[in-house]
Amino acid sequence: MRRRTIIKGGFALGTGGLAGLTGSSLAGAQDSSPEPLVVQDFEDSGDQNSLDHDWTTAALDGAEVEDGALSLAYDEAGFFATRVHEDVSDYQYLVLSMRGASGDEQSGVQLEVGGTEGQLASLTEEPIATEFSEVAVDLDAMGVDRSSVDDVRLNFWQGESGTVEVDWIAFAATPFPEVGDDGGESTPPPTETDPEAWPWEVEAGNEKEPEDVLPASEITADTTLAELCPTFDSDDAHMHVPRDFLDYLPDKGSVDGEIDVTEESVDDSTKAGMYDVDVEAIQNKVNSGELTMGELGTQALDHVQTYIEEGFPYHATAKLLPRLMLLPDETEKLTYHKTNDPWDQTAGPATPGNDPDQLIQQEWPTDARTYQADEKYERDRAHDQPDHVDTDWTFSSLLSDDIYYDEDHPLVETIRNNEHPVTGEDLGEGFTANAPMEASVRMHNENSNYWYQVLNFKNTQAVPYYVDAAVIWWVGPMALSDLRNGHYNNPHRPNPGKGHPQRDIIEVVYDEERQLSAYAVRIAQHDEPYNMRTAYPNQRWGLEQGLPSTGPDGNERFTSAEERQELVDIMLDTLHVELETNLDRNQSIIEAFDLRNRVSN
Repeated sequence: MRRRTIIKGGFALGTGGLAGLTGSSLAGAQDSSPEPLVVQDFEDSGDQNSLDHDWTTAALDGAEVEDGALSLAYDEAGFFATRVHEDVSDYQYLVLSMRGASGDEQSGVQLEVGGTEGQLASLTEEPIATEFSEVAVDLDAMGVDRSSVDDVRLNFWQGESGTVEVDWIAFAATPFPEVGDDGGESTPPPTETDPEAWPWEVEAGNEKEPEDVLPASEITADTTLAELCPTFDSDDAHMHVPRDFLDYLPDKGSVDGEIDVTEESVDDSTKAGMYDVDVEAIQNKVNSGELTMGELGTQALDHVQTYIEEGFPYHATAKLLPRLMLLPDETEKLTYHKTNDPWDQTAGPATPGNDPDQLIQQEWPTDARTYQADEKYERDRAHDQPDHVDTDWTFSSLLSDDIYYDEDHPLVETIRNNEHPVTGEDLGEGFTANAPMEASVRMHNENSNYWYQVLNFKNTQAVPYYVDAAVIWWVGPMALSDLRNGHYNNPHRPNPGKGHPQRDIIEVVYDEERQLSAYAVRIAQHDEPYNMRTAYPNQRWGLEQGLPSTGPDGNERFTSAEERQELVDIMLDTLHVELETNLDRNQSIIEAFDLRNRVSN
């Protein structure tokens, strides 16, 4: 019998009460302890959990609430997240009622609680069964800061496929008897975490180049991976290059006729066929390092030679190879989340008026391969910052009037004075950036009530750059509304698609009479490999930010062609992009703007 039929009736939504239950191990364990805090019980399919916060899923093969449980079908990708934003110090355990289609799915499930993560198989001795049963995780042993838990997530990027169902999720003060209520030892955490050292003081070592490397002139189709980068398989350098290939290796698909990548999205399997990638050679040779540049097909070698000639890091070049072999010569079509009825009026493309030099980021972050503490700290340094560093962080889609209407806000002053907020450097007129790129602006009319500001960028330098922790600011139409409605777009992913990094974002009224606001956004990627957070030469990436089409007064605005053209011109002329340069999370700009408001999407 499903255990949910025994315990479900006692859930007190919003307060997490399970008082008065009988016949339930959860109820019995709580006799002298605080009542469990129920996060989610899936009694309905709405977008609010039992704590009246948002929950979401993405990149899954299927996600459906049925019969009071959430079914999650995954194929090496996807996540479920439910927001908490609570002090759960009274509860030592996170308890999930789960079952799997096949059983033993715990190795394919990554659990995140308040920014601390681990493979479920390492966090509990209990397997996922084929019937609903409770799985308890000791939060202390996991290393969770229980004083401030932002969310609970289940991630499925572990290279496995399957289906699990979640019946309910709760924080509890004591474990269930079958987990160790008799005083048995708790399962140790997979890694030790030290928030005091997080994350910029951790020396990952991947910025150190191998001593014996080839000059660009000696790199040929016969050059092996080991010759290109002798540290390709080094754990100390956090390389994981074989996994970069194998975790997302496509089949080699057939190609029927001409394919225009500038007009249609093309999956990786088709690209492998288009560019003659030797998938079998990768499978057989990548672990030994004997894989040659020529076996990667027609695309990778030219990129490798160019990057090394330009002084791009060898270790970053090696880790980007799984995408370089699938990278078109043409500028690939950029996918959008919201594409309905774009305005006729656009601005750009424009190059930065401050004429920046080529930016080569020597320190590339750890790739998304493992959950060792120092690797995660570096990789997710922007995303995890609110959990480990600053205490004065908000998580609101609506800001206070003190922020919206601050006439002297540093963001507003920065744009008005055309000065860099940290250095005071004169940025000059028009679109500016700290690396060569191209920008254009569009507005998408999603429906009669909602618009999306669209900022498109193209990397115009000879080498890639990563966009994680980049800060973008501009002036656009006043919103004073839900800041969560925004997206990051990048077509260079294991499959063509759109990204869901979280964002730090503020809006400050810039010109109330003209209904204009200043926006600042920092991209906060997590758990995503290089190819999802990298802008490649001659390729695009972008942001979308939603807002109501009507103004704060409820009236239509920007209705004429002249008004609309003026608006997109203002957006482009005030646009600035600041890429991260030394793994510092762009912290100086965060402090200058007090850009400490995190939203998910």
